[in-house]
Amino acid sequence: MMSLWTGRTFAFSTSAALAQKTFTKFTQRYAANIQEFQKKVGTAAAEGEQLKKSTLKAYVHPYNDPNKRVISGVA
Repeated sequence: MMSLWTGRTFAFSTSAALAQKTFTKFTQRYAANIQEFQKKVGTAAAEGEQLKKSTLKAYVHPYNDPNKRVISGVA
């Protein structure tokens, strides 16, 4: 708990008040990030931006080849 010195006594903030303050700060920042993301996606869609070719193909592991034998263990 947080305490504030008020004269001769301490005024302790409640957990609920602290949680509400933290949640309010989180929701404000989250809303700002969502708006920025929507703006960014909107401009990309309006411009018709194409994805890079490297992001369009699936990843293939280098050992995923039937002609290459994987050596496992000690020879």
